[in-house]
Amino acid sequence: MAEKISIQVFRFNPQVDKEGRLEKYSLEKEEGMRILGALKALNNQGHNIAFRYSCEEWECGSCAIRANGTPVLACKTEVMDGMVLEPLPDLPVKRDLIVDRSKNFKKQAELYMLPTIKSGAELTYEAQEQMWKSIVCMECDVCLASCPILHTRGGSYKYSGPEFMVQLFRSEMDTRIDKKSLEISVKEGIWECTTCNHCVQNCPQRIKIKDLIVDLRRFIIERQSTQVPATIRDLNKNLSKHHNPYGKPKTKRIEWAEGIALRLVKEMKGSEWLWIVGCEQCFNTRDQVVARSMVEVFDKAKVEFVVLGNEEVNVGDPAFMTGEIGLFEELVEINLSIFKKYGIKKIITTSPHDFNILKNEYPKYGGNFEVIHYTQLLENLIRDKKLNFTRNLTKTVTFHDPCFLGRYNSVYDSPRNVLQAIPGIKLVEMPSNRDQAECCGGGGGGNWLDIPAGERLADRRVRQAVQTGSDILVVACPFCLAMFEDAVKTQGYEGKLEVKQLIELVSEAV
Repeated sequence: MAEKISIQVFRFNPQVDKEGRLEKYSLEKEEGMRILGALKALNNQGHNIAFRYSCEEWECGSCAIRANGTPVLACKTEVMDGMVLEPLPDLPVKRDLIVDRSKNFKKQAELYMLPTIKSGAELTYEAQEQMWKSIVCMECDVCLASCPILHTRGGSYKYSGPEFMVQLFRSEMDTRIDKKSLEISVKEGIWECTTCNHCVQNCPQRIKIKDLIVDLRRFIIERQSTQVPATIRDLNKNLSKHHNPYGKPKTKRIEWAEGIALRLVKEMKGSEWLWIVGCEQCFNTRDQVVARSMVEVFDKAKVEFVVLGNEEVNVGDPAFMTGEIGLFEELVEINLSIFKKYGIKKIITTSPHDFNILKNEYPKYGGNFEVIHYTQLLENLIRDKKLNFTRNLTKTVTFHDPCFLGRYNSVYDSPRNVLQAIPGIKLVEMPSNRDQAECCGGGGGGNWLDIPAGERLADRRVRQAVQTGSDILVVACPFCLAMFEDAVKTQGYEGKLEVKQLIELVSEAV
């Protein structure tokens, strides 16, 4: 049975309009109707909306637009009541939902022309298997429209975008051509990808673009190591030598807890949880406040936890995401040996990056543990009435979803449930949130890269937080904390917006 719905569509005719506008339309929605079908139905009513399509079966990629701010294929996405349809961002609008994609076509052609064919070379079966990871790319530009780096202002980044990295990966895997793809990928800014997974989230073909980018980085490290940025080389040298990315002595890892009666695992075997404190919390002054807040809250809730102290070793996220896979596997081996020695079965993490690696990568090496992020533990403690609040904070806050907690692991509700349980807290959402939340810029090695002058990812996200009228931008990741606090200072928002880890608010309220 047909359902009456209304949608808004962006309209712009350059011959008569100075700027675009949204117009509201009503139509009868048949069961399962896609956006493309809705647009056709509206034109059958005489509305003459301009949009592009060809195959109607999500094979050509020509019908890409934005629906409620998210890049999608119109032929694949079901139309919903109240939906807002707009053209892809940051491209010249030719008319209504049609944009001028010639800039992207030119880049694609340029990359296609760079490799040269090897005379008599054959495509091996192994190469075909690898190329299949990327061959289904339809060059629809959805990933380019999704990538937060590509929509910053001021020319801060060199990164050309995920679609072109997919193309370069395919070229690198092809045994029939001479290789230039690694040096080209460096030129195209591959190290600036923050591995936020936004492109993967929205890709109509579900290509694992982040994995391909990490593979390209691995090939660069193995075959053209001089092309690796000095900061990334130093990061991984520190991980190898000191087991932390900051080059701090291993013997100083526990100094943050001076005066705190921490329970060390070597002295208290059998506790329920091992807390991976994290390198940031151990070595960075600002994050040490977060660690002390964690201990205070855990103690008040009577959480049975232990720490590794100076035995703690980085679990390997920075090495993994920057393509230093051999080093990552060394760190995995060290950690698994430690965990086995102490019979560890359950792990709490401060960092979503540690959470993601332990939960999703360690099982591939035999490391099977129950792993939760601290926001999930807090939610459980509040639900079970083991954590009670005694103070009213009376603050308006907005929450930033960390990429590695949200898009990677679909943990969206836990931090919000904790915030909403704190007396006096009013939670206001930024327009892009949950699976479409923008990135802070700290992942994939971004926390260590020096981005030139111009708008950075964190600058824009902080501005979005200010626009909500919030007192506090709440985060649940050490990288987000560092990137946003820096952006607050450089953007002149000191005194207008605070940045705090969620655990800090909980500590204030218990």
